[in-house]
Amino acid sequence: MQHLESNLGVNDTRVTDSTLPPPIERLNEDIMGLIFLNNADMFNPLECDDRGRDLYVDIGPKNDYALDITLAASQVCQSWRALLLQSPATWGRVLNLDRLLTFNKDGQKEILRRTGTAPLCFVGSMLESERPAAESVVLILQKSWTRIQRLYLHISVDASQLAESLLDLFFLDAPVMERFSVTFGTDATPKLVSFLTRSVGVSWLGQLRIFEFTSRYIQTGDILKAIKHMPRLQFLRLGNLGSKHDLHSVEAESIHLPHLVDVRLTCSLSASLEVARSIKPAKHCGIMLYPSSDFLDRVTDEEVSAAVAVIERYAKMFLSSPGTFAMRVSHKWDHEPHFSICHTEHLVPWIRNDVHQTFPTFAFRSPPTSRMWTKIDISRYMAPLFKLDMTNVHTFILNMRPDNILPFVQSLTEVVQLKISDNNLTFLNDNQVDATKVFFPKLKHLYLNVTYRASMARQALQAYFSHRKVANVRPIEALYLGKDPEGDYTFLNKEDGLKVTWRTCDNELSEYICGSGDGELLDFLEMPSDGDNDYDSYGLGSD
Repeated sequence: MQHLESNLGVNDTRVTDSTLPPPIERLNEDIMGLIFLNNADMFNPLECDDRGRDLYVDIGPKNDYALDITLAASQVCQSWRALLLQSPATWGRVLNLDRLLTFNKDGQKEILRRTGTAPLCFVGSMLESERPAAESVVLILQKSWTRIQRLYLHISVDASQLAESLLDLFFLDAPVMERFSVTFGTDATPKLVSFLTRSVGVSWLGQLRIFEFTSRYIQTGDILKAIKHMPRLQFLRLGNLGSKHDLHSVEAESIHLPHLVDVRLTCSLSASLEVARSIKPAKHCGIMLYPSSDFLDRVTDEEVSAAVAVIERYAKMFLSSPGTFAMRVSHKWDHEPHFSICHTEHLVPWIRNDVHQTFPTFAFRSPPTSRMWTKIDISRYMAPLFKLDMTNVHTFILNMRPDNILPFVQSLTEVVQLKISDNNLTFLNDNQVDATKVFFPKLKHLYLNVTYRASMARQALQAYFSHRKVANVRPIEALYLGKDPEGDYTFLNKEDGLKVTWRTCDNELSEYICGSGDGELLDFLEMPSDGDNDYDSYGLGSD
């Protein structure tokens, strides 16, 4: 057999004689096979418990080098090569079309031959600027269609006509298809996406666990007709579905999807609400409603009412799941206000990337507006949360002035971790009207974001600690001052047992236990502040 590597001009490197093989060579073939299979995985795993709480979904391929890693491993030694050549499932999981088409024809054929009869996972794109490669993608998919288990395909704007040759494929049986994601360019032809309007003829929809679809040309009603035929669906992601739709074209909760635990909608507000209200998902389903900035239509009162109803229904489901939660309310100058909730065990990855996380959350972002500097009142969308039991919210991140949600903030009595800026803490101090009822009475860990003036941070802390003493609540256990704090914090030395943590300008972690003696450690050199504090080092992220 002529080896693929020789076709590619790569030397076949073998391990020579050795009296003492390295530890990895002492592993049995089953373990080595699992290692190779794991290295070949282009996707995040899809795993969940009975309640779907630990679901991890492939929002997109995570490993662009799986094919190269597998090829390299097959050249290390004879035993590894033999083991990999006997593992068609491994080769079936590394089919990155963009990478595959950089090989010559013989190389492509050899890689596909090594997949044997195993299920196939394809990731790739179709670009008119690389028309020969795009034509090759069509041919490969046509020959492999009945074995495709996962398909992630991006079709560019100018390749839509070419991609129409795939349309007939979508109506053929795909007996092992489980995950289907197609993203179309803005001007994809209506004919190309029309297969969803005839979804009754697409037999493999009933097998899907993950469905992602983005196209302006498909209508919400057509998507909902297709989703009806996906009873096993666990993850749904839809984007750019038109701009305006009838909010009551489909009966509420009429589409039963008992396994659906994660919904993400980045469409117009009306399209997102129509999808969300029409489906009846699993009991503790998470949802992310982030209306697309492509649609700057004026939000109607009907849409606001529908949004409130959807938020109340899904928040109630999500918050009824076991465990504790973290919540963030945020409004940055360059983004619409939003709020989101996740399970506490997912706190760190959620903070660092709440849009592209790989676990269910509850999140809503206010619809965008075309009017600059328009003040958006997030409280009208948060109103349903005011009525729910929030006692399981143990972590709270407040990144906006809480003018209109003050009663809600007061209701978060079980919070033990808080991240807040000095000016927002000052606002809470100024609005505490009952000396016996302090904000966050059970707080243990306080992360303070110093914005501009160190003096404001000190005054906010002094007032808050004073309020807690008057209210006779438990002492705070830990205070995090971020990176390179400035000014005199020696007043904290009176808080016996309080652990104060900060990072130096050299990024070294330092801490001091108040009342332990050397309170002068809390007297930091004061410099003009640029408002930059690094909270990622503490696991609560920086907004």
